[in-house]
Amino acid sequence: MFLKMVRDDFRRNKIITAAVFLFIMFAVMLAASAVHNIAHLIPSMAELQKRAVPADITQMHSGEFDQEDIDRFTEAQRDHIAMQETMVLLTLDGSHIHFGDNQTMAGTVQDISFVVQNEKFDFILDLNNEKLDVMEGEVAVPIYFMQHYHLKVGDTITVKNGEYAKDFVISDYARDYEMNSSLTSSKRFVLNQADYDEMYTMQAGEREYLIEFKLTENGDSQAVQTAYIEAGLPANGPTVEGEVFLLFNALSDAAVALVIILISMLMIVVAFLCIRLTFLATMDEDVREIGVMKAIGISKKEIRKVYLTKYRIMSVIAGLTGYLLSFFVVHLFNRNMRLYLSADSSGILPYVLSFAAPIVIYFFIVMYCKSVLKQIDKVSAVEALRSNMTAPGKKQNYRFPLLHNRFFSINRYMGFRDVWKRFKIYRLLLLIYIVSTFMAILPLHVYNTMNSPEFSTYMGIGKSDMRIDLRMTDALTADFTRLHEGLVNDSDIENMQLTSPVHTRSKIQRVHGTIFISRSAIFPYSH
Repeated sequence: MFLKMVRDDFRRNKIITAAVFLFIMFAVMLAASAVHNIAHLIPSMAELQKRAVPADITQMHSGEFDQEDIDRFTEAQRDHIAMQETMVLLTLDGSHIHFGDNQTMAGTVQDISFVVQNEKFDFILDLNNEKLDVMEGEVAVPIYFMQHYHLKVGDTITVKNGEYAKDFVISDYARDYEMNSSLTSSKRFVLNQADYDEMYTMQAGEREYLIEFKLTENGDSQAVQTAYIEAGLPANGPTVEGEVFLLFNALSDAAVALVIILISMLMIVVAFLCIRLTFLATMDEDVREIGVMKAIGISKKEIRKVYLTKYRIMSVIAGLTGYLLSFFVVHLFNRNMRLYLSADSSGILPYVLSFAAPIVIYFFIVMYCKSVLKQIDKVSAVEALRSNMTAPGKKQNYRFPLLHNRFFSINRYMGFRDVWKRFKIYRLLLLIYIVSTFMAILPLHVYNTMNSPEFSTYMGIGKSDMRIDLRMTDALTADFTRLHEGLVNDSDIENMQLTSPVHTRSKIQRVHGTIFISRSAIFPYSH
């Protein structure tokens, strides 16, 4: 009899059963993929950090520079500093880099710098996380530009600036721990020492400096930064600690995993609501059978087991199906991670940890079903034979009799009356609709917000057709004046606003940055 009731329940509620099955399956698939991503992200970050040996403190500087001052400071701070290295960057505008069919990188918002590999630490790696060794006439291009401009190994880029012009063959992708992420505003192209020396001699690029420090095991980062400020050393640029680079590298992939987990949780909520809806509808139909079972002495536990068996079987099958599907889906979610951090997905640990997702969701489903099925215990055999399960123990209330209807047609009146009498069921339908609509609309609203022209105004950038940022150099004032004169005389410009930057550093709070002061209403901010 028990098996017959379970089989009849499956046949009777095919659509809602299929919906619950799909929600559980997709919830498990997404949750398992998110756990797999996180389990892959943590060791990948650790491996990349181990191979790249990033700096603990990086001071960016543009302008006059004397390495001897840095060397003396390093010797004075030997209790905190283990190693120091200065990387000289040759920075060019994107319009000076040509590729393909007369294309340039002029549209990029990234600062493009050409460098050589460091000797002590802060190494730039290839896709196998090995230290890059670039031959003469070749260049290793950052992953960001390889993706953005659809470049491939073996393609040629040409660098032209003034009298300097040279072709380089792309030999490899450059995986850069410090400037890997698209959140960082600078990218480093790696050259051979001979090609770099030629570019340096011909002054093809503007010189900038990365003054990097690797601290001792017990080194105090804040103490070193404070001493650096007080010594008045070169600091025409931001100071970045190693933890910031770690955050930038992990942020995008961690955010994807968290969003996937959120969607998975919402799907579980919908599955719970569907289960409760199915249960209430089933109890209304099976209420007399339940009364008969109670009357002949079948225990409450055995009665609950009849209905619980259905959801146990469904959860197991849906969970295993979702887990197996996650093996294929996870590669869509971690494609960016495999490219930017590590392509090595060997080992069974991510698969073992992701198997926790179907197990946890199974127990959630079973525990929820048990709590819902406790409603069976609230009524006696007599009540089960006389009343419905939507209001166990309550006296039947015949409100809104058809005889008193004066305003609605019979069909509408009976529909309103049914909603009122079985409000619990229809309330669940409303909640299911609300949650499902939220899941469908949220990604669309996020996409529309990020692509809205007004979005930049909330980030401190006025809405305009073009924005020009000047690099912090010794010639900043002259460049600013020359730019102003050119824009004033340009007939294509209807409105413009020139904002003078104020570069500041606070010794008390150890805050460093560029502050833009604007009181113009031409391009207002939304803050």
